[in-house]
Amino acid sequence: MIFPNEAEERRLARILDEARTGDRVAAARRITQTDPDYAPAWMLLGAGSEDPVEGVAALWKALSMAPCRPTLYFALGERLTQISEGDAMAKRLRVLSLWKVSFADEVPEVVAEHFAKLCGKVAREPEVYEVLARAADKEFAGENEPREITARLRPYRLLNELQRDGINGLEEETLTAIRDHAEECEPLLRAALREWGRNEDALHDDTACLLIAILGEISGADAVDELLELSSCGDQGIFAHTHWALCRLAERHRAGVMERYGAALATASVKRRCAIADQIHLLEPDPADMPVLRALAGGFDAIRQDEEAPFVAACVVQCLVKRGENALASELAKRTKGFAGGTREIVRMALRGEFVSALDEEDLTDLSIEDVCLARILLEDEPLDEGDEDLDEGDEDLDEGDEEFDGEEIDDIFEPAPPPRPGRNDLCWCGSGKKYKKCHLAADEESDRSAREREEDEEEDGGGYQPAPTAHNLMLMRVLEGARESVSMREMEQAKKMYFGRKGKVEAEQFEIESFVAWLLHDFRPSSTGRTPMEAYLESHGAALPPAERALLESLREARFGLYEVERIEPGSGVHLHDLFGGDRMFLHDVSTSNSVARWDCLLTRIQFYEGRWIFPGNGTTLPRNLLEQFRAMVEEGSREAKQMPAEFVRANSHRLHRDVKEMYDRSMANIRFVNREGEDVTFGKAEYEILDESRLTAALRAVEELEEGDAKPGENPWFTWIPQLGGEKRPMGHVEIDGGELRLEAMSRTRLQTLRGLIETHVRDLVRHRGDRYRTIEEAKEELKQSGRAAEPKAVVSPEARAAVARFIGAHYAHWADEHLPALGGKTPRQSLRTKAGRQAVIDLLRMMENGEQHKARNGDPAYDFNIVRRDLGLEEE
Repeated sequence: MIFPNEAEERRLARILDEARTGDRVAAARRITQTDPDYAPAWMLLGAGSEDPVEGVAALWKALSMAPCRPTLYFALGERLTQISEGDAMAKRLRVLSLWKVSFADEVPEVVAEHFAKLCGKVAREPEVYEVLARAADKEFAGENEPREITARLRPYRLLNELQRDGINGLEEETLTAIRDHAEECEPLLRAALREWGRNEDALHDDTACLLIAILGEISGADAVDELLELSSCGDQGIFAHTHWALCRLAERHRAGVMERYGAALATASVKRRCAIADQIHLLEPDPADMPVLRALAGGFDAIRQDEEAPFVAACVVQCLVKRGENALASELAKRTKGFAGGTREIVRMALRGEFVSALDEEDLTDLSIEDVCLARILLEDEPLDEGDEDLDEGDEDLDEGDEEFDGEEIDDIFEPAPPPRPGRNDLCWCGSGKKYKKCHLAADEESDRSAREREEDEEEDGGGYQPAPTAHNLMLMRVLEGARESVSMREMEQAKKMYFGRKGKVEAEQFEIESFVAWLLHDFRPSSTGRTPMEAYLESHGAALPPAERALLESLREARFGLYEVERIEPGSGVHLHDLFGGDRMFLHDVSTSNSVARWDCLLTRIQFYEGRWIFPGNGTTLPRNLLEQFRAMVEEGSREAKQMPAEFVRANSHRLHRDVKEMYDRSMANIRFVNREGEDVTFGKAEYEILDESRLTAALRAVEELEEGDAKPGENPWFTWIPQLGGEKRPMGHVEIDGGELRLEAMSRTRLQTLRGLIETHVRDLVRHRGDRYRTIEEAKEELKQSGRAAEPKAVVSPEARAAVARFIGAHYAHWADEHLPALGGKTPRQSLRTKAGRQAVIDLLRMMENGEQHKARNGDPAYDFNIVRRDLGLEEE
């Protein structure tokens, strides 16, 4: 047991205290006979027994139960010296006692008084004892130590090494030695952990974390009982290392660990049940897991009123689904119907295999003991070693502008106050183990002075311009601050997994982070409250808000998420929208949107009705028009399965629809193949030649019938377009250019380039010398442009004559469109498709999609076609 039974501890202490006027040693003997694990009784017996042998044995027993207590090493050394003046073991125990004092925050009074004669006032400074310990170690380094002393002290010394290096970095040799001598070290390490459970000053927190992890590496299944006591610890470091240790124990002793979990469930609290469910959630399926999962499912009704119950249910449901026990998973899911919407959604996610437990963020199953203890991956805020300023492996591959989203961005919005400074005699905040006055006090005071000077300078300069935040932004920041206080870390991780669809750190651009925060405030329902942060803030602060602010908050709470089609644009004013699933139509006042969208764009976003007008409260996702029917089908199928109206389904799944759109788009792009009219893959090919006689070469090229010379201005390089006669028509298929003593041929496929080469070499073979060919795919060309950092060339100015010519060409192209057989209409013509209701809607949608593309071209200044011409031809109403 890590944490003591306080009532029993008080009873035993009272027995010893009551024996104060009598025989305390006799009382200690009685206690050790009935309660052999009560260390204070062994200490009293060891110190008070008149029999030196009994005293030594009792002190060894006490030391094995409290191996971090410095006074025990001193006392045992003294007892051994009483038996033999020059006892070698006693000398080495005194060295260990010096080390133990150096690890302490304060020097024990009895030790300080003893060493005051030698060290004076500094005898009360722990750092002094480290100096003494190192000097003693050097003294004994050259001696030949008896084997029995080495064997007896080995586990104590390895624990000492763990304490000494645990703060700043464990040595690999120490870890290896503990593993090599696991049978000796394991009982002592568990005793040290129990000692820390009774007195948190016994071990530094970082040391306790590493010790817990090592127990997972070397202990048997019986360690599960004690580790479960730490499984719901509020300290993140202890929590993570405990669950890593439990996970490692399950890897090494699966059946035994599951047996312990099953036994623990008989009296387990809800948090303990949650920890066990989380652990099984991490593991790959094994038949040994099923009895525990069935017990967790069977005991669910007894805990369903607890706020942690949804997470227990979700963990168990997903574990059952993962093991093919779908019927049992569905049965347990049905028993959660009484939960609020947000918590119910967690169980639905588990049925789909999308639930993320509290442990997923840590990626525990991928870490080795070396990762945990040597690299210290699970310890937060580790200082960088020299040279560690470089990016982690793989970070250099992030696209420019991407950020790693791990939840800290939300904290940045709050601008939290810095943590309080420690007292002069407290441990330093940096984790060095030294007192603050001897470590960072001077540096922090200097930093404070510099900050004050900068503030004074800024005040003299008048400060920089900061635009005033809008009322909307101010309100959102206040709601966000409220969410930070009410949404737990576990719930925040759950929200992040729901929105981004994966655990751990997420590469996200700024607009994605902003979209996540908007969804979090508007739609996320933490299991602890069942209310969105908007609803919770309105309930807790609404009554005290001025009427205008309350009205704003209420309008934000009622903002509607949906898929909206842009039906008409009023430039400089706003856009007319159609809710494609709700059916409503509204005019949205937003100047920037009116200047950026095109007609028939589909926006997956949230709109807000405020002060008599519809507005955008944030950004959204554009659904490509060619994906609209696929998206509609997905929503209709999902809403049928969920027994919801489509608009309700869209709102309930606002956390994932942006991902669905991206997946649809990626699939559509993956199937695109860029080919030329001959059906070949488009490849940028270039052939290069050294020119031997440029004037003769230019004359020879002008004589080639299939080459049409371009209109080069004086001083520009001569160039030609290759226009062969193919299928009764001439088509441009390549480019020829003379440039600085070099002839270049370019074409958009291998076959075309080789054909052009044959043409050129037939006419100018003796005037050039071939240097080589090279080819680039479309993707390679894009990457080269990206790597070069070149900006796009400025758009050419199109003359009115050219625009008119393009318009005539487009008009001719669509003149017979109504009677063409189209794959998009199942091989029918648009005119044929109008004969059925479904076909009519398909034609309308197809025209809108094409018109949407033309509208985007018009925004770029290109000629665009008026599709109302086609609508009139088909007898459709103009739009």
